[in-house]
Amino acid sequence: MNIMTTFKRTLIYKISTILTLLVFTPDGWGQTTDSEIKNALNKINVFEAEVIFPLAHWIKPGKSVADQFETHKKQSGPSFTFELIPKGHTFDDWKEIHAVSGAYIGKQPNPNVPFENIANAAIQPYFQMCGKDNIGFKRLEKTNNIFTFILLCESAPNPPAHLSKYYGADVGQITVMKIFRVKDTIVRVYHEWRGPRFSRDNSAEWPAPGNTVLNVVRYFSRVQAYPIQKN
Repeated sequence: MNIMTTFKRTLIYKISTILTLLVFTPDGWGQTTDSEIKNALNKINVFEAEVIFPLAHWIKPGKSVADQFETHKKQSGPSFTFELIPKGHTFDDWKEIHAVSGAYIGKQPNPNVPFENIANAAIQPYFQMCGKDNIGFKRLEKTNNIFTFILLCESAPNPPAHLSKYYGADVGQITVMKIFRVKDTIVRVYHEWRGPRFSRDNSAEWPAPGNTVLNVVRYFSRVQAYPIQKN
């Protein structure tokens, strides 16, 4: 079964529970039903791209949505990051994170860099940090401007200096990421779990249950990015 089904934009806009994160007011969310959570979509503008994605998988019905996550947003020049973690976790030492990041490359000397190079640039830091012998990698989707993958890093013995506090030979991570190019904007939507070193062949050791990882992979079929429509 192909779990990377593409949603057409016309269908997305028929969903009435879209959240615009740039004017996101979580206090407006009360207790929600399971159906509302499954159908709800976030919408956020990242430079030239409109990014649409479902609520994080850990959001549960019967509780206020606002009480179930923490957020952090940062923009510095041509780069942007929006992160979510479960309530009660910290951004300094997260175990699970969901994020949207973007980069505007229109003012770079060579903005027409091939999309394959852009995808490789997103993957390479993981191979450097984890080492190719510690990685399981599977491409899930590839088009001229979309690349989706899952990466299992059993151990991360070679982290860059600024991440050495959080990674090492005894730390592993699972990453699901979808990369888009929209005009001169590069968007990455990703979900990651971090925990003790594990064997990729034994899902019982993973930092998240295998079924949870599979559900997030399915979830990424609903993640989309389009050019912002000007009125």
